[in-house]
Amino acid sequence: MPSKLLRLEKKAGYAVLTLDNPPVNSLSAEMVAALDAAIEVIRCDNATKALVIAGAGEKCFSAGANIKEFMSPDPGQTKSKNGLAVFLKLERFPKPVIAAIQGNAFGGGLELALSCHLRLAAEGIAFGLPEVKLGIIPGWGGTQRLSRLIGRSRALEMILTGDPIDTRQAFDWGIVNRVFPKERLMAEVESVAERMASGPSIAYRSILRAVIEGADTDLESGLAIELRGSRDVFDSSDAKEGISAFIAKRLPHFSRTIDAG
Repeated sequence: MPSKLLRLEKKAGYAVLTLDNPPVNSLSAEMVAALDAAIEVIRCDNATKALVIAGAGEKCFSAGANIKEFMSPDPGQTKSKNGLAVFLKLERFPKPVIAAIQGNAFGGGLELALSCHLRLAAEGIAFGLPEVKLGIIPGWGGTQRLSRLIGRSRALEMILTGDPIDTRQAFDWGIVNRVFPKERLMAEVESVAERMASGPSIAYRSILRAVIEGADTDLESGLAIELRGSRDVFDSSDAKEGISAFIAKRLPHFSRTIDAG
């Protein structure tokens, strides 16, 4: 997945994908296409059990779409469809995805973070969906994911005003899972990624499927998804290892690789 806009670093059991499009890591059409390709590479890599998405530099995780591209022919539909598809693929990724939000996350940058499974953020940064100030709306899932995450009233406040909120408010509202001083953020993110990489990936895959797919259906259908996942997991080598380790009072040693599935 050669691209001058993304850096991919493989580590012990997980990968770090860094947006590197200065000065604000804008999500140009080229960046979105590169992100799509990188996601597929990581999905198919059985030795990679978790993914971290970060932004280069200190100023921005990502300031969102490249506004100049809106002046091109058919700017809305094509960009929205492409971004929606890539972010949906990320949300449904079978391995844990962690957003390391070291700088401001605006527009499509926040929508990218919302499509990740966990969000860890630095202190003293801002989050917002300012599209309304351009006379447009969030088009990469922001209206849907944000309202599901923090509730309709708070989501509407952010989207209708376009005004940003700071990290502490983002934490209080549930947009981010944890907050750290900027100089500690990546170490804390990599600690979580290492934990995911050493954990039961088959169970993680079933958990992600049950939570993500179940959230879009009724309770009975969601419970059916959970039951199928539970049955599949109980037949896995990881389950046998985890139960055996518990009984023997030792640490489990889960599979080092996992079928991309």
